Order: sequence, then structure tokens, then C-alpha cells
Amino acid sequence: EGGDLGWREAAQWPSLFSDAAINMSKGDISEPLRSGAGFHILKMIDRRGGGAEKVVTQYQVRHVLVRADTLTSEEQARAEINRVHDQVASGELSFAEAAAEHSDDPGSGRQGGELGWVTPGEMVPEFEQMMVETPPGQLSPVFQSQFGWHFLRVEETREADMSDQFRELQARQALQKRRFDEELQTWLQEQRAEAYVDIRLQS
Repeated sequence: EGGDLGWREAAQWPSLFSDAAINMSKGDISEPLRSGAGFHILKMIDRRGGGAEKVVTQYQVRHVLVRADTLTSEEQARAEINRVHDQVASGELSFAEAAAEHSDDPGSGRQGGELGWVTPGEMVPEFEQMMVETPPGQLSPVFQSQFGWHFLRVEETREADMSDQFRELQARQALQKRRFDEELQTWLQEQRAEAYVDIRLQS
């Protein structure tokens, strides 16, 4: 058939082929590949699927975090975050000042609470829900996550084309699944080869 292997998902190929083919474009020819069966050369005839645009809304976010610890109870932490929230809402403190002076997130606190551009799926559910529900420029209510008590402000939003990152993630997941299946089969063969059965018949 002229070497034609037909259409197949990347996860269904041997990892030797899929690793080589994943970065090939239509018409590309691979370097010689060696396997237990011999040497192979691949030509990418065409590719399809995974080409749809993946446009997502990103959020530029600041936050303040206050967490309970051995010296601070949950109620004290909640009272503190509410006090700081009210100071920012009234203009007594700027958001950057509040984060620098009171936030228990040292990384963002030094940056005035800035988390940069956040893509949905990066944050814990409670944070993401509040981020999505808060209009740009407004202060969110105080809320709790597994990390402590927060409030946030969405500075602005933008639409970002994440198609390349999404396709890269899909490809990585497919290759990982393929490798897992190969390793599983190898492990099962080893277990069968090392096992024996002792059958004792009673008279």
C-alpha cells in the first residue's frame, strides 16, 4: 500500500512513532528511527483534529491572603481580612499597600498582590469562581479557600488564543498514556514470567 498506515490517533501509535510524528508537519520526512523490528522512516502525509481555536478569557488579578496559624485562630484571621478589606474599600489603604503590609502570600505580597494574568483552571475553585464573578475594577467580597481568607480585584480581562498550548497539552497527555500502557504490559509480562503455582491435591 505504499507504506500507508492510515489514520490513527497519536495515542494509538508506538511511542517511537508518536514522539517523532508529533512535531512533524504535512510533507515532512523523519530521520531514520530504530526499533526492535529494524529501522523506519516516517512521512507525514496529513494530519487532522486538534486544530480548533481555543480562545479563553484571562484575568489580571491582585489578592490579599490572611491565613490562620498557631498564633491566629480562624475567627481572628477572618476579622483581620475583613478589617483590611474595609480599609481598601474606603480608600484608607491602596490595594498594593494592603497586600504588602498584611498579605500572608509573600510572593504576591511583595508585588502589591499581583498574580499576573490568570487562566481558568490555574486556581482553586473558590478563588476562580470569585475571580470570574467579580467585574473588572471592583473589589470582591471576602471569601475562604483551603489556603485561608482572601479578597481580590480583577484589574482587567483579555481574550487569549491558547490553541498551541492546548494542543501541546493534548499531545503530552496522549504520549504519557501510551508510555503508561507500554510499561504496564511489560510489567504484566514480567509478573507472569516470575510467577508459579503450587497445586497440592488432598487424598
